[in-house]
Amino acid sequence: MKKILFLHAVLIFLLTNNYCKGQNLYPKENSNGKYGYVDENDVYVISAKYDDAREFSEGLACVEINKKQGYIDKTGAVTIQPEYDFAGNFSCGLAIVRLNRKYGFIDKTGSETIPLIYDEVWEFSEGLAAVKANWKWGFIDEKGIVAIPFEYDDAGSFLDGIARVKLNGKYGFINKSGDVAVPLKYDSAEYFFEGLARVKLNDKYGFIDKKGTAVIPLKYKNANSFSEDRACINLNGKWGFINKKGVLVIPAIYDCASDFFDGLARVRLKGTFGYVDRNGKFFSL
Repeated sequence: MKKILFLHAVLIFLLTNNYCKGQNLYPKENSNGKYGYVDENDVYVISAKYDDAREFSEGLACVEINKKQGYIDKTGAVTIQPEYDFAGNFSCGLAIVRLNRKYGFIDKTGSETIPLIYDEVWEFSEGLAAVKANWKWGFIDEKGIVAIPFEYDDAGSFLDGIARVKLNGKYGFINKSGDVAVPLKYDSAEYFFEGLARVKLNDKYGFIDKKGTAVIPLKYKNANSFSEDRACINLNGKWGFINKKGVLVIPAIYDCASDFFDGLARVRLKGTFGYVDRNGKFFSL
């Protein structure tokens, strides 16, 4: 009889544990200002006892108690003790953590796989992470080995094989070998959207491809990145839209304009707000 009860208890534990691991849980603040986690029915599954809590990522969630952050799993068990001043979400098995103003990375067991020696860091992307030490940025791999030397004044994450960097006040892009993909000559540069990146030089904006070719001349007073094959540009003080060939497909007649989303862009014309479609047809509010 005792054996049957024991097996029954084990079965209930396993079923409950697997259920918790598989369900979606969401952080929620209670009336006392404490955070816990609720299921899709808004029922607390993990009691509200934390000072702060974030969403789960890769099976673990960052929680804060007494101004220190650590991690719990979906059963509410503490997997990494709250001992960090900051703890980020897990991505590719690693999470950014900060202690005493220095950053590094830990794995899901809590091991500091990359020492906390950096002044700033970005998450890993495409196997590399931008990190800052002694006022300069470089890139490390997931083992903490320096892949690209610390020589840049600013750096971002890799996306589609290239990363934006800044040196001596100028922006460009490098590849994962550290070679220059787009010359560092621009006053500003955004990431690539729909194959083109917005750049600025001598107070004029235009667009380049990933080879660095200015496919749309730098002639605009201002411009936004491409969205749904349209980019919002400012020409002679008015806003309109161009396509990826640089053709003005919606006249620059608007006092202000936003990017396209779901086929429409919000605009203002002579004090009246409305929307335009991708062909330039105006719809008033």
